[in-house]
Amino acid sequence: MPSQVREKSTVYVGRAFILLANTVAFAIAWGKPNIFELAISWAFSGFAALAPVMLAALFWKRSTKYGALTAVLFVTAAILWTGWIEKGARAAQGSKPAEVVINGMTLFGTISSP
Repeated sequence: MPSQVREKSTVYVGRAFILLANTVAFAIAWGKPNIFELAISWAFSGFAALAPVMLAALFWKRSTKYGALTAVLFVTAAILWTGWIEKGARAAQGSKPAEVVINGMTLFGTISSP
């Protein structure tokens, strides 16, 4: 009987967490009209931050918790350094560049001639 009570309470806590997370997400979406850009930037940042740890866990047999901690600290330092560079360049954090040209194509504008 006690294990059934623990399982039920775990299910209720899980449901409460899902409701809370969805409520927070709804509140953010309600107040911020550009939600897709926000979600894309957060999702990409999270994936990029966890990619080294995930790849090490999947493909490196000798990965350890200290390696994972080092990767997380490195990503944190890289994010802070990028923010410091953006602040030093006096660009708004997360702002898009005016124009990015790669191989003759302008990403934030029209196609440029070579």
